[in-house]
Amino acid sequence: MPAGRLSSAPALPQEILDMIMCILRGNELTLRACSLTCRAWLHPSRAELFHSIELSDRADVLAFSETLRSSPCIAEYVQQLYLTMAHEQDAQSPSAAGLDTLRITLTSLKYVRHLVLSGKWQDSALSQLPRMDSVSTLHLNCIDIYTIEGFALLFESLRSVEVLNIELLIIVMPHDSPPLPDQLPVLASSLRKVNLEGCDIDVFSHLLSSPIQDLRVGFETPFMLVDFCALFDVSRTAASVITLTLDMWDHRIPINAGVIQFSPKFLSGCSALRHLHCQCGSSLHWVAALLSSAPDDLITFNLTIANTSNIAGLGHLAAAVNWERFDSLEKVELKFSASPRLRNADPSVTDIQQLFSALHNRGILVITR
Repeated sequence: MPAGRLSSAPALPQEILDMIMCILRGNELTLRACSLTCRAWLHPSRAELFHSIELSDRADVLAFSETLRSSPCIAEYVQQLYLTMAHEQDAQSPSAAGLDTLRITLTSLKYVRHLVLSGKWQDSALSQLPRMDSVSTLHLNCIDIYTIEGFALLFESLRSVEVLNIELLIIVMPHDSPPLPDQLPVLASSLRKVNLEGCDIDVFSHLLSSPIQDLRVGFETPFMLVDFCALFDVSRTAASVITLTLDMWDHRIPINAGVIQFSPKFLSGCSALRHLHCQCGSSLHWVAALLSSAPDDLITFNLTIANTSNIAGLGHLAAAVNWERFDSLEKVELKFSASPRLRNADPSVTDIQQLFSALHNRGILVITR
């Protein structure tokens, strides 16, 4: 090597550098150090450093707004945003000026794809949300919304949401609220996949006005399932849904009691339905009744059950999964989650195969534990 000439290390391929930064996601100190290493490392390290932002109170909003004011380019890196709103009487809850700062901050985040909202959202806060057309996935986690109009305001701002996950949403409805009309306006025309857990009946009413294709609903009691069925039967979602999953783990339902009564035409209007999945604690009667109303061209049926000793219930189910009627079925999966192995009181795999002999003989029956 000639004297006075220093060797330079070869530059890492961009794909390798991106992978290294991805592995470091969440390690703030290391990513900050990487961002100061050289110009080539600045962009990929910032992309991971600011990929996910959490704003839990007024101080977070003000601090992040200052960061964006000094370095506006940081806004383009934010893809996930966690936003918590405190109660209006909380010292950390934004004032009118604070809400204005929040609106300005959110307006600058034009590349957010995943938005998570939690806390207590007054209409005054929801009305300050700007149009965020980049958001495709919305999570509502332990959130209180104080009017049904506020719920609609949320989707006015998030018109491109395709995936919605709700875990415990409370909408405070006054006792003297007028009854809802039979046909509600479409809440979110872009919604395609919805996962609901811990919602009241008013949420069902408004969401089912949308053309959802993949719907999963978890029920805490059989009465919630009954209320849902009454709304679903006449909803727009019934005509658009392709995959429907109903989870009802309430062990208080007697094994041999037909607690839940379905209309014989409950799923008959689901012309697009091809995949039906159910999860239940004990009773299989409601699952069998559900299947009896399903359209003939189902492709897959999946059942997860906690109680495997209900041989009578399995018999009802076997009769409902009629191969001559459901001649398009490609897979029927029965998953037993009570224990890692069969107990002495449980039906054996052979017993189950005999009950569903037509499906077993055609090679489309799958039994898992």
